Amino acid sequence: MKNVKFQPVKSSQIKEIGHVQDTLFIRFRNNKLYSYAPVTAEKFEEFKSAESIGSYFHKNFKMNFKLKIERK
Repeated sequence: MKNVKFQPVKSSQIKEIGHVQDTLFIRFRNNKLYSYAPVTAEKFEEFKSAESIGSYFHKNFKMNFKLKIERK
């Protein structure tokens, strides 16, 4: 996995998020780590400043980007 600096977020489902190059990393509360690509830096900034991280994730990333399940 790439050298990701994770940022904790306030969400009932998402624990922390990170972004490297054009890849978004999301660690859920169950400690499963997923990556989504391609996600621009602008889209990541929009995501992390969203009023609801979980709602933004479901509307913008869940079904619209290539998903990869990462190893812990």
